[in-house]
Amino acid sequence: MKYFIDHGIEIHAQVVLCPTINDGSHLEKTIRDLAELHPGIVSTAIVPLGITDKHKYRDRLVAVTDEFCAQIIDQITPIQNELKKRLGTVFAFLGDEFYIRAGRKIPPKSHYRIVRGTVAEEDEYPQIEDGVGMVRQFFDGHASRMKQLQAMRDRGEFTAEQAARIYGTLATGRIFYPMLLEAVMEMNEMFGTRLHVVEVENVFFGEGVTVAGLFCPSGLSQFPGQIPRRISRHPAALLSRTRFKISRRPDGERPCG
Repeated sequence: MKYFIDHGIEIHAQVVLCPTINDGSHLEKTIRDLAELHPGIVSTAIVPLGITDKHKYRDRLVAVTDEFCAQIIDQITPIQNELKKRLGTVFAFLGDEFYIRAGRKIPPKSHYRIVRGTVAEEDEYPQIEDGVGMVRQFFDGHASRMKQLQAMRDRGEFTAEQAARIYGTLATGRIFYPMLLEAVMEMNEMFGTRLHVVEVENVFFGEGVTVAGLFCPSGLSQFPGQIPRRISRHPAALLSRTRFKISRRPDGERPCG
């Protein structure tokens, strides 16, 4: 990595955390070694191992548990605080899944500040595609949108009739379902929209994979007749340009078109 840094390439690193393999003291050493290369390495994402139903290494890989997620937060938070004092950024960012599964609060936007060169930046989430800061961005965006709609309603620019014409179904994975449902229920209650949320089981990779970005369209077949045609929203992370990234059905079935 030092070679790339010396040649002007900016790095955002990722650690896939595997229980009993690279956790504990190994994880702390990894973070500290990478931090020594800051600001060449701008940030490091720490994300939990995801195990599919079909993986071939059951004798080597241990599944991540809720208790493990809590332990990792407790271990890494002091290191983050130390690095923030020294570097101006926590540098090592835990994936949202750790906080959700441990039942901890999602950190505020300021937590995700990075230092690029000598400049601190808070307006971007550089590791968002790795599931770092995605929930915080959603929470803040939802709160901002609610205020905007309230102001529009007060000015007569967003009527009850207009709100009632907003209906449809939003599909997401199991881990994000409670948060999306809460936001949708708030919007329905406040404005009279008619939105519905469904939790999609990952029929391709298995129930151990719960993030929305990794379910395939065949998963929507779990809801025959329940998804209105007028509006049907799925996570943007599923798409590559205009096609689903993961479009195959399990067991060699034909792609879902």
